[in-house]
Amino acid sequence: MLESMALFTTVFYTPEEMSKLLKVSKITIYKLFNRGELTGCRVGHSIRTDGSDLEVYIRRAHKRAAQR
Repeated sequence: MLESMALFTTVFYTPEEMSKLLKVSKITIYKLFNRGELTGCRVGHSIRTDGSDLEVYIRRAHKRAAQR
């Protein structure tokens, strides 16, 4: 029961919202999807990303940057 309730409290982001948060273009967001670096689901013709998936991407990006 609690797991199903978590779905309704999850925030989903559009590519436009993610581009504003990450300060990159929407094209960059779509490239990240196409390369599999960012995950999401399709809702009709639109893509949505779970906030926790976006957080995972950001953490990985920080680790990669720290290793340089």
